Amino acid sequence: MSPTIIHEASSSIVQDALAWFLSHPASAVTAFFLVLLIVLFRRHYPCLSPPALEKSFKRLEDAIQTYKGECPRDYYHEFHDEFSILRGDVCSLTYTYFYGDWDPVWTLRYWKSRMDHIREVIACYKRCEDIHRSIQHAIELHRRQDFLSLGLQTNTASAYAV
Repeated sequence: MSPTIIHEASSSIVQDALAWFLSHPASAVTAFFLVLLIVLFRRHYPCLSPPALEKSFKRLEDAIQTYKGECPRDYYHEFHDEFSILRGDVCSLTYTYFYGDWDPVWTLRYWKSRMDHIREVIACYKRCEDIHRSIQHAIELHRRQDFLSLGLQTNTASAYAV
C-alpha cells in the first residue's frame, strides 16, 4: 500500500468516527471524559508496571553515582541503606510480575492480586522518587557550599592582595 492510500484510509476512519461522535453527543461526552480520566490517572501515576519502575530506579542509580562522585564519602551512608532496601523491593516486584504464580485471568483473585501488585509498584515508585529528590537536594546543597566556600576564599585572597 502506498502512503497516500494509508493516509486516505486513516483520514476516512477519523472522519467517520468524528461524524459518529457528532451524531451521538452523549457518547462523545462519555468518550471525552473517559480519555480525560485516563490522562489524569496516568499523570498522577506515571509508573504502573515494573519495567517503568526499573527506569525510575536506573535514574536513581545514576543520581547515586553523581552523589558519590561529587559529595564527601561520609554523606553517602544516609542514602545507601534506603537504596539497598529499595533495590530488593524492585527486584522482588519485577520477579513477581514476570514469574509470579498468578491465578487465571477470569478469576476475581487474579484481579485482586494484580491491583495489590500495582499498588506496591506505585508505593515503590514514590519511595524511589522521594529518595531521588533527597539526593538531588543534597547534591545542590553540596554544590552551593562549595560555591560559597570558593567565593569566600577568593574574596579573602583578594582582600590580602591589596
